[in-house]
Amino acid sequence: MAKGMEYKYPEEMQAELVVDIVISLDRILNEKGISRSEFAKKIGRSESYVTRLMRGNPNITVREIANIACALEREATNTSQEEIHNPMKAYVNTSVNMAITISDTLKNRGITETEFAEKIGHSKSYAIRLLRGESNFNMATLANIAYALDMYPTVNLSRDKTPEGKLVSLSESASRYS
Repeated sequence: MAKGMEYKYPEEMQAELVVDIVISLDRILNEKGISRSEFAKKIGRSESYVTRLMRGNPNITVREIANIACALEREATNTSQEEIHNPMKAYVNTSVNMAITISDTLKNRGITETEFAEKIGHSKSYAIRLLRGESNFNMATLANIAYALDMYPTVNLSRDKTPEGKLVSLSESASRYS
């Protein structure tokens, strides 16, 4: 069986990503003793948003993941504001890292931008924005990208426990971080 093909549809991959996010977030909040209402305040969102998130909101975007990870990181450290990661910086770094990974994969496999757009079910202009790191993609798009490229997506809320501190990544083989 080819890598990534244990999923019959990209929606299955997306569902697993969302479940992984919920499980990780729940574990981290419990470990830190943070209530959902406290967490909502930390990320600047409503309690109903956190409830939807914890129920498995499939539309969570990379920017929201960066905001959550940075809020959790601020909670974990007692460093000055200058040393704490900025959510926008984390989001931009994630988008750029994904763009580099996708671009390199397309080049290595001889896949054109047009073919890539067709594979992920988006327009060529959207595919180009992804390749430039200019898209705030959601988990459905991440799953479609991974499925189209026969790769494994990973979302990590604890950057200190991931290779190179990446929030979102694609890899040739399946791996999970704790």
